[in-house]
Amino acid sequence: MRGDLSPEDVVRLIASGENERVEFKRTASRQLAEEICAMANAQGGWILFGVDDHGRILGVDRKHVMDRVSQALQTLPVRPETRLTTHTIDGKTIVILTIKPLAKGICTVGGIAYIRIATAKRALNLEELMSMLSEKGMLSADRLLTPVPARRAEKKLIRQFIRDREKRGLSPQDPDRLLKSLHAVEKGFLTLAGLYFFTSKPQDVYPHLAVRLIHDQEDYRFTGPLPQLVEDILKTLLTRIPRVTLSREARRREQPVFSPRALREALVNALVHRNYGILAEVRVTLTPQELRIRNPGSFPPGSSPQDPQPVPRNPILYELAFQAGLVERIGSGIPLIYREARENPLFTVEYVLHAQATEIIFRRTFNELREEERRILSILGREALSASRLARELGVSTPTVLSMLHHLETLGYVQREGKGRSTRWKLSQYS
Repeated sequence: MRGDLSPEDVVRLIASGENERVEFKRTASRQLAEEICAMANAQGGWILFGVDDHGRILGVDRKHVMDRVSQALQTLPVRPETRLTTHTIDGKTIVILTIKPLAKGICTVGGIAYIRIATAKRALNLEELMSMLSEKGMLSADRLLTPVPARRAEKKLIRQFIRDREKRGLSPQDPDRLLKSLHAVEKGFLTLAGLYFFTSKPQDVYPHLAVRLIHDQEDYRFTGPLPQLVEDILKTLLTRIPRVTLSREARRREQPVFSPRALREALVNALVHRNYGILAEVRVTLTPQELRIRNPGSFPPGSSPQDPQPVPRNPILYELAFQAGLVERIGSGIPLIYREARENPLFTVEYVLHAQATEIIFRRTFNELREEERRILSILGREALSASRLARELGVSTPTVLSMLHHLETLGYVQREGKGRSTRWKLSQYS
């Protein structure tokens, strides 16, 4: 956010009114420390002293404001970066306090953390505090103890994990000792990571461990341990994603339009690196043209899709996933996804970072279509037609249209209905 505001910027802020990043104050009140904390814990913003709630410029005593701001900041155990500037508008003094959001730490007053929502501040509840701590990398939610005793860990899942470890070349260990050393068990109880890996119904305890798939106006909820979730969702997606037949070097090969390897990596990343302090499910949305995987939590501080850093938000869950063969060493997954997209002409990949969510979007490309085939799709978007009718619309022969229709059918864009002379062609559900 900008630190220095021009007089024109100030006028625009006042004209736009109060919002989640702008607060008007007649003068500096005794609750100023709470206001500063609330903004620092959210998106940052500006406090304009000398302006009333209706945006009228009243003016203010500059020294009084500076003294009160200094006193407020001295009471904060964690201080955000701030800047005081003074402007004169219509002959009246306005003092502006610029507050930058905290990248690390949480601002508190008297042991209470505040956050700004819309035009008001309020104290964070416990769930919100855990979510914020996890988002800033200050809390590993996967290590939190669950109410589930360690004896509820299922032997078949433990045995499968040990077999997967051995495939990695890791030496066998006593199961009880292994789970403790990996922090899947602590103080006789399963941690969240242990619950997610070693019980068949972890969603009975924490519903937000489920994954939601939205497709074709239907809503599917997947439950089970994390490794099973990945395989079940991927298997379901591969039955619903359109497939294409590619011809290379006189050999024909059928494949999904989205790389299964990239999809699997994206699903694992969404489950292993999400913010479990946010009580929301991972959502997978499949439409005719794209697939979106949205997980709670943005990238950890200092990391991004373009520069993924080795700072796992859930180190215990990550280590379990690594030893089970679900992930490679941290930092390799996103480059793999990008590499798969570069080598596959059928789709592209984009990461979109939200305030408290990460979304990866797989988009189908149309590079494999000729102009005439695009025209066919445009015509069939209005109604289903026979090949001969399409031929008349396009001004070409029926055999030529049939050849293009068969190609479009192979790529999953169109489908036929009826037989013989009554055959009609229409857009498929993936077009």
